[in-house]
Amino acid sequence: MRSHVTIAVVSSLLTALAARAETIDIAELKCHELIRAYPAEFVVIDAWLSGYYHAKSNKTELDRKQAAENTRKVLQFCKANPTVTVMQAIERLKGG
Repeated sequence: MRSHVTIAVVSSLLTALAARAETIDIAELKCHELIRAYPAEFVVIDAWLSGYYHAKSNKTELDRKQAAENTRKVLQFCKANPTVTVMQAIERLKGG
Protein backbone atom coordinates (compact mmCIF):
# COMPACT_ATOMS: atom_id res chain seq x y z
CA MET A 1 0.00 0.00 0.00
CA ARG A 2 2.79 2.41 0.87
CA SER A 3 4.41 1.90 -2.51
CA HIS A 4 1.13 2.85 -4.21
CA VAL A 5 0.99 6.07 -2.21
CA THR A 6 4.65 6.78 -2.94
CA ILE A 7 4.12 6.19 -6.65
CA ALA A 8 1.08 8.48 -6.64
CA VAL A 9 2.98 11.26 -4.88
CA VAL A 10 6.02 10.99 -7.14
CA SER A 11 3.77 10.84 -10.21
CA SER A 12 1.97 14.01 -9.21
CA LEU A 13 5.27 15.75 -8.57
CA LEU A 14 6.63 14.60 -11.92
CA THR A 15 3.48 15.93 -13.56
CA ALA A 16 4.13 19.29 -11.93
CA LEU A 17 7.66 19.24 -13.30
CA ALA A 18 6.47 18.20 -16.75
CA ALA A 19 4.12 21.16 -16.79
CA ARG A 20 7.21 23.36 -16.70
CA ALA A 21 8.52 21.40 -19.72
CA GLU A 22 12.01 21.00 -18.32
CA THR A 23 14.44 18.15 -18.53
CA ILE A 24 17.03 18.06 -15.80
CA ASP A 25 20.41 16.42 -16.30
CA ILE A 26 21.09 15.43 -12.71
CA ALA A 27 24.79 14.90 -13.41
CA GLU A 28 25.07 18.57 -14.41
CA LEU A 29 22.86 19.97 -11.63
CA LYS A 30 24.83 22.48 -9.56
CA CYS A 31 24.39 22.93 -5.84
CA HIS A 32 23.12 26.49 -6.23
CA GLU A 33 20.38 25.16 -8.54
CA LEU A 34 19.31 22.56 -5.98
CA ILE A 35 19.14 25.16 -3.24
CA ARG A 36 16.91 27.40 -5.40
CA ALA A 37 14.66 24.57 -6.64
CA TYR A 38 10.93 24.76 -6.06
CA PRO A 39 9.80 22.38 -3.29
CA ALA A 40 8.13 20.02 -5.79
CA GLU A 41 11.30 19.92 -7.89
CA PHE A 42 13.47 19.40 -4.84
CA VAL A 43 11.42 16.42 -3.68
CA VAL A 44 11.66 14.74 -7.08
CA ILE A 45 15.40 15.41 -7.37
CA ASP A 46 15.98 14.16 -3.83
CA ALA A 47 13.97 11.00 -4.52
CA TRP A 48 15.80 10.41 -7.80
CA LEU A 49 19.20 10.79 -6.15
CA SER A 50 18.22 8.50 -3.29
CA GLY A 51 17.04 5.85 -5.73
CA TYR A 52 20.14 6.22 -7.87
CA TYR A 53 22.55 5.75 -4.98
CA HIS A 54 20.47 2.97 -3.41
CA ALA A 55 20.52 1.11 -6.74
CA LYS A 56 24.30 1.59 -7.06
CA SER A 57 24.76 -0.08 -3.70
CA ASN A 58 22.06 -2.69 -4.38
CA LYS A 59 19.91 -1.53 -1.44
CA THR A 60 16.14 -1.81 -1.53
CA GLU A 61 15.30 -0.53 1.95
CA LEU A 62 15.03 3.13 2.88
CA ASP A 63 15.90 4.37 6.34
CA ARG A 64 13.79 7.54 6.53
CA LYS A 65 15.82 9.15 9.30
CA GLN A 66 19.09 8.45 7.51
CA ALA A 67 17.65 9.76 4.22
CA ALA A 68 16.57 12.98 5.93
CA GLU A 69 20.00 13.35 7.55
CA ASN A 70 21.73 12.73 4.21
CA THR A 71 19.57 15.39 2.58
CA ARG A 72 20.45 17.84 5.35
CA LYS A 73 24.16 17.13 4.87
CA VAL A 74 23.96 17.60 1.12
CA LEU A 75 22.11 20.91 1.49
CA GLN A 76 24.62 22.13 4.07
CA PHE A 77 27.52 21.17 1.79
CA CYS A 78 25.82 22.75 -1.22
CA LYS A 79 25.28 26.05 0.60
CA ALA A 80 29.03 26.18 1.27
CA ASN A 81 29.98 24.96 -2.24
CA PRO A 82 27.40 26.36 -4.69
CA THR A 83 29.40 25.74 -7.88
CA VAL A 84 29.94 22.01 -7.28
CA THR A 85 27.51 19.56 -8.89
CA VAL A 86 25.11 17.86 -6.53
CA MET A 87 26.49 14.46 -7.47
CA GLN A 88 30.04 15.65 -6.72
CA ALA A 89 28.80 16.93 -3.36
CA ILE A 90 27.33 13.52 -2.55
CA GLU A 91 30.51 11.72 -3.60
CA ARG A 92 32.62 14.04 -1.43
CA LEU A 93 30.32 13.50 1.53
CA LYS A 94 30.56 9.73 1.02
CA GLY A 95 34.33 10.07 1.08
CA GLY A 96 34.76 9.17 -2.58
